[in-house]
Amino acid sequence: MLQISDVAVLIVMCATPLFGRAADRVGRKPCTSPVRPPRLVLAFPSFWALKQRHVHRRRRAICGLILPSMAMYTTQGAWFPELFPPQFRVTGSGFGVQLATAALGGPAPTIAQALLRSSHGHSWTVSTYIAGVCFTSLIFAALTPETRPGRRPTMQIETPGAI
Repeated sequence: MLQISDVAVLIVMCATPLFGRAADRVGRKPCTSPVRPPRLVLAFPSFWALKQRHVHRRRRAICGLILPSMAMYTTQGAWFPELFPPQFRVTGSGFGVQLATAALGGPAPTIAQALLRSSHGHSWTVSTYIAGVCFTSLIFAALTPETRPGRRPTMQIETPGAI
């Protein structure tokens, strides 16, 4: 598994600049929207393949989980701050990311472990949990405006006395 993870990290290292460049040229949403549905669907076969003893299946499973996620994470560093006016970018994006991490990311391993225990080791419960989180992400991404450079985001925070 360590060798498979190393290969996946190398793929991510090479592909991250490509996704970043695409996000700057085409936009943040067009780069992330196409990978969200496959990420939702791939949760099931990927976790099934991780339980198999075949190294090639495990390798494909890791890549199936990591590559769509990488396409999303590469663009989020630019997309989230651009949703806020300049005077609130760090606070707005930082608060949103940290709140989501605390609410979903932090307890995710504990929830996954509890789901595995309650289902006697069947991975479909964890896959369903991940698919639910992916579905929620899909909905919120659809509702979030595009912020490609040169376009103003539609979500603005009004402040009293702001110019």
